[in-house]
Amino acid sequence: MKKLVIKTMDITPDLAAAMLEKNTMNRAIHQVTVTRYANDMASGAWKQNGETIKIAEDGTVVDGQHRLWAIIESGMTITMLVIYNVPKDSMGSIDSGISRQFKDVLKIAGSTHSVTAAGITKLAWVYDCYDNQLRICSAKAEMRNSILKAYYDKNHELIEQAASVVDCGAHHFVKSYMGFSLFVLLRKHPQMAEEFIKLVKSGENLYTGHPVMSLRTKLIDNRLAKEKLTARETVALYFKAWNAFLKGRDLSVFRWNNTEELPEVK
Repeated sequence: MKKLVIKTMDITPDLAAAMLEKNTMNRAIHQVTVTRYANDMASGAWKQNGETIKIAEDGTVVDGQHRLWAIIESGMTITMLVIYNVPKDSMGSIDSGISRQFKDVLKIAGSTHSVTAAGITKLAWVYDCYDNQLRICSAKAEMRNSILKAYYDKNHELIEQAASVVDCGAHHFVKSYMGFSLFVLLRKHPQMAEEFIKLVKSGENLYTGHPVMSLRTKLIDNRLAKEKLTARETVALYFKAWNAFLKGRDLSVFRWNNTEELPEVK
C-alpha cells in the first residue's frame, strides 16, 4: 500500500469535476445536502473544519463527493485538505461515527445548560430567522449547527438565562417549549416573565380561572393525551396565558386553534 499523502489544495469547480470523473464507489447523491453546502460556500459561511477529501490510489473518490459537487454548483474555489492513496476497502468505516448534536456543540462551548439551551436555540432561531409562526418541520433542512451556533452566540446570555430558570427545580413540563416561551417573554418584561414561568412550574396560590392555572391544566392534561401538543401549539398556549397574566385577566375559557396565527406577545 502506498503511503498516505496529505495536501492543502484550492479546489476549483473544474478540478472538482475532474476528481468526480472516477467517482464510481460512493452512495447516491443527496441533492439537499449538496445545495446546502453550495449555499454556504457561495455566502461565505463555509468553514474549513479539518474534514478531508479522500482519494484512492487509482483516483476513485472514497469520501467527499457532496463537497465536490457543491463546489461545482456554487462556482466557488474552496480550500480543502485532500488525502491521497486511501485504501478503497476503508469506505465502510468512513462517516460511520455518531454525528455531533447541537447540544454537544454548546457543551463544548461551555454552556451550563446545554440540553435545554439547545432546544431553546432551535425554536428561537426558527421564530426569529425563518418563520415567526414556528412551523418547525419546514425549517429542519436549514437548521445546521453552524447557523444555530451563530444565533446562540448573539443571544447566549438570554438563552442561558431562560435555560437556567427552566432547569431549576423538578417539574414535568417540556423544557425546550417552556424555555423558548420564557426567552421571548424576557425580551419584553424580564422580571414578570420569570415570575410567570416560576408560577407555571410551582402552581402555588392559584385559583380556577387564573391564566397560569388554565395553562397548567392544559399542559398536564396533554401529558395523558394520545396526541401530544406540538411545539407551536404549546407555545401558543404559553403566549395566550401570558397576555392574560400581564393584563391581570382571568382565563376561564382557554382555547387556541392550530389554524390561527400565534398570539402576539404583549
